[in-house]
Amino acid sequence: MLTNTTATVYNRITDRDTDKTTYFRTVIPATHWEESYAALDKAKSHEKIRSVMAIIDFSVCSRMAKQYLPAKEYALLPISEAGQYWTLDCGDIIVKGTVSDEITQSGRKQWLLSHPDAATITAVQTNDMGSPAMQHWEVHAK
Repeated sequence: MLTNTTATVYNRITDRDTDKTTYFRTVIPATHWEESYAALDKAKSHEKIRSVMAIIDFSVCSRMAKQYLPAKEYALLPISEAGQYWTLDCGDIIVKGTVSDEITQSGRKQWLLSHPDAATITAVQTNDMGSPAMQHWEVHAK
């Protein structure tokens, strides 16, 4: 797979006892990133809609320090263990490049405004058929 950037994934997990949301950051070392923009005309306003597709190779992730967990398993982790793993789930955030700052529960909106390459994951497709060299996740975000 041709890669053109690193990507940073921010997984959100909510503590069942306190209802507090925490974000855990994971840098994916090699990702194929594509962005597109479309115009949407509504009445007198012209909206520009951004769409992101990121392709993440299974083999790249198998060499990372953090282990990938399916989203349903990740959601069941206690907060104390969630930082040891990562996942891809709708509502999580993906950013082009390596980002080192953290997202706080109260500062999420401000954080997103200060990171124009960030996008919220809207769909994740697992492509696990064929040879290991072809297996990957296709992540769509807006």
